[in-house]
Amino acid sequence: MKAKWITLTIIAALSFIGLVYFFGLGGAIAGVFESLLLFALSDIDKTTGYMASSYKLLRTVHFYFERNAVEKRLESTINLASRRVNEEGVNLLPHRIDIKWVEPEGRDAFLKDGKLVVCLESSFNEDRNLARATILFASEDFLRESQRFIDRDILKSACFALARKMLMFDRKLGALRCLNEEFIKIETLNNPRISDYITTMEKLDAEGCLTRVLLKELSEIDAKLPSVLSSPTAEAETVTFLQMMKQLAEKKKGVDINTSFRGQIIDMSIMLVAREGVIDPTPYISHAEKCWSNGLPRLYVMAQGNKIGIAKNAIIGIKAMGIYGVESEWCFRIPDERRSFDSYIVALSRIHK
Repeated sequence: MKAKWITLTIIAALSFIGLVYFFGLGGAIAGVFESLLLFALSDIDKTTGYMASSYKLLRTVHFYFERNAVEKRLESTINLASRRVNEEGVNLLPHRIDIKWVEPEGRDAFLKDGKLVVCLESSFNEDRNLARATILFASEDFLRESQRFIDRDILKSACFALARKMLMFDRKLGALRCLNEEFIKIETLNNPRISDYITTMEKLDAEGCLTRVLLKELSEIDAKLPSVLSSPTAEAETVTFLQMMKQLAEKKKGVDINTSFRGQIIDMSIMLVAREGVIDPTPYISHAEKCWSNGLPRLYVMAQGNKIGIAKNAIIGIKAMGIYGVESEWCFRIPDERRSFDSYIVALSRIHK
């Protein structure tokens, strides 16, 4: 991202200098507008946020500007948050949001021209609008193709967990409070399973594997099944798969747990590079070879802190054997109560010899 802005700045500067050199004052004016246009087009979502601020300045002139200020601010906030979610894993939220104001009897959300159109009834309560727009957007766009194969409670819980995550990116605490009180609380009172599932997913998110492992696997169910309306087998597997991931989220240091899931549809394993005193990557390479011999299609490698170097050496050895190739790789920092620390997750795909 930083390289992108450096490149744009250099291009804008060279263009400005060229216009000034050849056209003088007129070129300078044209250069300023060209540079502004270049930066505006380079990040539409941030530009939308600036538009919202300009509309806000004019809200006392006419109610049109008030509504447009809210509309553009919601679009900018949610689109920027969805981009950050997609950077963490697969393209979980593939569409952009488009806010429309409708009468109360209008539809809540629908897909149109490559955008997820979310309809709102009033522009007066911005926190509630942001909470409602975020949960509607997540519910409609999130895991869109695989939704019909996922247990209803797990799907609803995942949408709530993702909406919370999106609102916390920019600490939208008012909207988060509204989401909890007006949407999540009602569901959890009626169905305690949803509360338990949300807690598990937030623990997984704290370890960095909500979007990169759990939701990545759920998002691919549709591609693994024929064109059918539903699959009881898939729904049942999503429940047992989350139970396995819950064990990972609640794992105590030094306690061994089963981190493999061999279902008919979801088939994967997680290799934790975490044993104290082990600095030789050979045992991890041998484990990957065993997984390959057993026909495991995907292997995740996870490491934190000083174990990341061992994990990277293990992956080099695994690639050299030609049994698994790197599908996705993430290096990120996890905030802790006292400090943040480095974390590393790699998704490896089986190579068929």
